[in-house]
Formats: sequence, structure tokens, C-alpha cells
Amino acid sequence: SPQGSASSASVLYKGQYLVKAWQDPQSRTWIAECPTVGCAVEQDSVDAARAAMADSIEDMLETLGAGGYSLPPRDLDAGDG
Repeated sequence: SPQGSASSASVLYKGQYLVKAWQDPQSRTWIAECPTVGCAVEQDSVDAARAAMADSIEDMLETLGAGGYSLPPRDLDAGDG
């Protein structure tokens, strides 16, 4: 993806997990994924994609915790230092 493009963005979910978002050039929808947690969403706007991704990450982490599985390692530890 082109650097500096308005059609892509990266953010940290709660300062812990990297979320990448980009706009599909054909469908014009926004796709967001969090490879570390293992989820992806597709929405009509970047804001909707970010909101849906936050919900998806929360659901995945809750499911892992409830199943007794360990949580994925954080991409960045916001509490470090």
C-alpha cells in the first residue's frame, strides 16, 4: 500500500494491539485487521471499521479468556516504562 495514502491507517487498540485499516480500491469499503488477535472486519467508513474492530477484538479476547486460553502477546506494551 502506498505510504502516506489517505486510504490506509494504522492505530493501536488500547495501546496494545496493532490494527491496520485500508480502503479497498474497488469496493471502496474499509477493511481493518488485527493479525495478532486474529480478526478482521469490513465496513463502509474508516470510523465504522475502527468501531467494529474494537468490538471484534473485545469479543475475541473475552472468548479466549473464557475458554481458558492465554491472550495473545501485545504488539506494544503501553504499561512498560
